[in-house]
Amino acid sequence: MKKFFTHWALRARQILILVIMIGLWALLGYEWGSPVLSALARGEPCEILILGLDESAGTHRADMIALVRLDFSVPAVKILQIPRDTILPMGTAARKINSLMARSTPRERESLLAQILPWKSSIERHAAFHYGAFLDLIESVGPVTPTQERLTPEEALAAWRFRDAGGDLERLKSQQSLTICWADSIVKRPWSLLKLLLKTPHLKTAVETDMPALELAALLLRLRTVLNPAHFYFFEFPSLLNNQGRLYVNTEGLNRLTALWLESGTGGQPPKSRPTTLEVLNGSNRPGLALAFTRALRRQFQEFDVLYFGNAPRPTPFSRLILRQGGLGLAKRTLVSLNKRMGLGLLQIISPNATREVDMTLLLGQNAAQAALLQKKSPWLDF
Repeated sequence: MKKFFTHWALRARQILILVIMIGLWALLGYEWGSPVLSALARGEPCEILILGLDESAGTHRADMIALVRLDFSVPAVKILQIPRDTILPMGTAARKINSLMARSTPRERESLLAQILPWKSSIERHAAFHYGAFLDLIESVGPVTPTQERLTPEEALAAWRFRDAGGDLERLKSQQSLTICWADSIVKRPWSLLKLLLKTPHLKTAVETDMPALELAALLLRLRTVLNPAHFYFFEFPSLLNNQGRLYVNTEGLNRLTALWLESGTGGQPPKSRPTTLEVLNGSNRPGLALAFTRALRRQFQEFDVLYFGNAPRPTPFSRLILRQGGLGLAKRTLVSLNKRMGLGLLQIISPNATREVDMTLLLGQNAAQAALLQKKSPWLDF
């Protein structure tokens, strides 16, 4: 009897191994046929257009519009969020992009983006999320906000959609912080990806996409390698606000983004003859915070040169590192150094602007008041 069970245990193990091998071979073959996965396997970037649809009160609009460029070889996740209130000329009329995107087919959406973007975008897939899918995502990943406050999925959705007097541009900044927080949550709790995989069939009913379920599952498994917050680059969409409060596309600003959007992310090292130049702006409600950070940077960091410090135009809850000149490699090295040595939870914002006359802008938010360097007695805090 013992030999009988041993024999069938060995046979069952052999069958299981065979099934796993067949599944792996099938997945490899499928990856090569998938435009997204085959591009990533070859070390080439791919782009996905993501929409968040709002269908409340009989409306049908795109509440969120984001072009995502994945490059696993760097690695880098580049996100260009287009404000939903952006006005596009349509013949003799002008309409908001949120209405146009929600009512268009995938190919029509590509044509709309082609009217805006100065570079040729190669969008491989489209995904339009209804809020039911958003709630499933929060339940799987975990609703952790940048302030470490636990929210229910419904509260997290409200935080994602909340818009104050700052309008849509300020809401995009809040969404960036939530995106980084969820990415960090997946890195710390990788089993949440398994929960998402188990929900893939259900997600297909709440997501309008041309991405097959198997491709979505394979992409989710691969995503964990690029979900470190240091790999995220949020590109600030250049907009112009007219006297009537309407947002229009800033074509000149978009032209400045082109090289950075297409960059591999490895360049941007400043000349060795000079350090990286910074300006430090206080966007918190703590007086003197910019001065405290400036003194710390000047005394402890030889690779940085603070040319200016002062107050930000408006308060902000979360700290940001904004690239003004240079490449993405410079931005990433600076962000990693400041986050590690100063205890900052910075986001990378790409917003080139040569008139600032610095390489980076360090925008200190409310969370900077709790930075590690301010928690210990230091001589520069006594002046």
